[in-house]
Formats: sequence, structure tokens, C-alpha cells
Amino acid sequence: MPAGASSSFIVADDKALDTPLEYAAVRTLGADLGSASVIVIDDTVSIEWVISKTVHFFKHESCGKCTPCREGNYWMLNVINRIEHGGKKEDVDLLYAVAKQMQGKCLCALGEFATMAVTTGIERFPADFKEQ
Repeated sequence: MPAGASSSFIVADDKALDTPLEYAAVRTLGADLGSASVIVIDDTVSIEWVISKTVHFFKHESCGKCTPCREGNYWMLNVINRIEHGGKKEDVDLLYAVAKQMQGKCLCALGEFATMAVTTGIERFPADFKEQ
């Protein structure tokens, strides 16, 4: 995660590992460099857990002024909590749908950032959610 919790997951393949930490270069990987507060995650860490931590963070930080961010973060937190406690396959689909519905509809960037780990985590690490 090249910009900390507010960025997309990057799969650590040869292309990613050879990519310099420059704004344009990181964008070719489908992510943004942002503040360059890089988070490195190895294969012993559950993507589900990382998503849960980012959703908790953004739910706490949301000012609540706009409905998509306020309600979207509320529902993403409830759904990721359900997933963490067993959940169902439909919960993963619901989490993804809520995040996608938030994109482009929030008053500030926080709402957009809140969705990045959710959408890219589910898209790029689907095996982590197969157990649901």
C-alpha cells in the first residue's frame, strides 16, 4: 500500500518490485503514491484484517457531513465485522458493492480513500475471501 491506508493494494510481483516510488510510476500499478507512507504486508497477514483496520480508521475519521461517506463507512464497518466473525459469500459482495457505490459521491477525498483498500483488496486478493 504505497500511500498507507488511503491507497490501493499492490500485488508484489516482479513489475511492482521494479517500479520506482514516483507518482507516475506507481499509477501504472493502479495505485497512487500519496504521502508515500508505505505499508508492506507479507503473506502471513490477512487482507481481510487489513481491510478491517482501514475501515475502522476511516469510519472514525469521517466528519459525517455527507451521506455517502457517513452511511457507507457505517455499513462497510458492519459488513467487515460480520465477515470477520464467519460471514457469508454474500457479505463480501455487499462490502464491495457499498464501497463502489461510495466512489465519486463523497464531498471530500476521505470517502474515496475509505474505499480503496476494500475494492482493491477484494479484486486483487480474492483467495483471501474464498473461505466465506
